[in-house]
Amino acid sequence: MNDDRGLCPSGWHLPSDDQWKVMEMARGMSEADANGTGWRGDAQNVGGQMKEADTAHWNSPNMGANNSSSFTGLDHGYRGTNGHFAVLLIDGYFWSLSPSGGDAWARILSYD
Repeated sequence: MNDDRGLCPSGWHLPSDDQWKVMEMARGMSEADANGTGWRGDAQNVGGQMKEADTAHWNSPNMGANNSSSFTGLDHGYRGTNGHFAVLLIDGYFWSLSPSGGDAWARILSYD
């Protein structure tokens, strides 16, 4: 599936919230946890499984990080409206679509 808005390279697409839930549940999050919105999981389980397993790109303690999912989430912060990057080494923001498909949501992995 291509992203016809030009947000992703050819052959790639912006993941939906449901696609994130599938990955979270494959890593052990219960369906009940994955049915809510807002914060889901914690650094000791799903989040840690999705993060690079050291502190080369994350602040210490990089809690729970073991990258057992092979997703290798990195901290890259976000680019603010002033053009500067913020929260480097602290959070990794990943774009996602809301359940309605119209709004952009962010998925965040954090060092703590």
